[in-house]
Amino acid sequence: MSNPVSRRTTYAERNDALVFASKEFLRWMISQSTEPMLPRDTTPDQYLRQVSTLTRSQRRAMKPDQLALINWARAVAAAQSGEVEE
Repeated sequence: MSNPVSRRTTYAERNDALVFASKEFLRWMISQSTEPMLPRDTTPDQYLRQVSTLTRSQRRAMKPDQLALINWARAVAAAQSGEVEE
C-alpha cells in the first residue's frame, strides 16, 4: 500500500501561511504588552501600519531588541503587501 503524495505548496501559499502565523504572534505579543504606546486593543494590521511610519532616524535611536522587533514587523508588512518576491 502506498502513501498518497502530498501536494507541494506554492511560494504564495507559504508566504500567506507565514504572514498569518506572524500576525497571530503579533496578536499574542500585543495582548501581553504593558507598553503605554501599544494599547491591548491594537490589531496586528494597525501595528504594522504604525511600524511603517517610523523614520530611519527613529529606528536608529532604538535599542537593539526593539529594533529587531520593528525590523521583523516591517518584513511581515513587506511580505503581506507583495514587496518580497521569490
